[in-house]
Amino acid sequence: MDPRILLDQIAAQLSTSLGEQLVGVYVHGSLAHGDFDWDASDLDLIAIVRGGLNPSLRQGVVEGLLDMEAQFPPRGIELSLVRREFSLRFVYPTPYELHFSNASRESFLADPRAFCSDAWRVDHDLATHFALIREKGITWRGEEIGAVFGEVPQELLLDSVWRDLDASMADLDTNPAYLVLNLCRTLAYFATGRMLSKGQGAAWALGDLPAMYQGLVRGALERRLDLKSQPEARQTLQAFCRYCRQRLARP
Repeated sequence: MDPRILLDQIAAQLSTSLGEQLVGVYVHGSLAHGDFDWDASDLDLIAIVRGGLNPSLRQGVVEGLLDMEAQFPPRGIELSLVRREFSLRFVYPTPYELHFSNASRESFLADPRAFCSDAWRVDHDLATHFALIREKGITWRGEEIGAVFGEVPQELLLDSVWRDLDASMADLDTNPAYLVLNLCRTLAYFATGRMLSKGQGAAWALGDLPAMYQGLVRGALERRLDLKSQPEARQTLQAFCRYCRQRLARP
């Protein structure tokens, strides 16, 4: 399926569910950077809303998305709904109204009432997502990016990046390819000041990294990195994590 058609349908569904509360729908990640792969990428979106959502509205959004999920790419979509007051005058960690992804759908199905409650929720990763949107995001529907997303201070962006990396490095087996590509993107950001997609970060790293790590990066890009059947890959990945920490001056 053409991801642009799917995005139109998702935006229309959000508009139906949220009405006048929907400020806009914004795309970041691989699609915005031009290297989206239907079989390997998820669709990354942020929806900005006016004011808070009540539980019934949250539930309506999730149910509308679940009705469409047969049309989603295999890795699904990653969508956060955030109040405009927190995106325009950036707050960190960022409160959000709702988060929907392949990982979170099971929590909704297990207990919709708890999932859609008014519990206060924050996400450190939104700093990185907002920075990506400000640099190379796409306004899919609604107000322009500059009117909705304020500047993310660099020290908060770096804290967001390191929190994500630290969590991934603490559990190498969960998604080693994601960790490798995210480390490449982080190296590229520190070297160039540019926020790249993970694929673009890997392409940059292949021209920069020592030869001993290039096979690891290619394996992550080609989705053939398996730590269980490739013990040497685990050792190389552990060494790569140490290399990145040292290069990025992370204790």
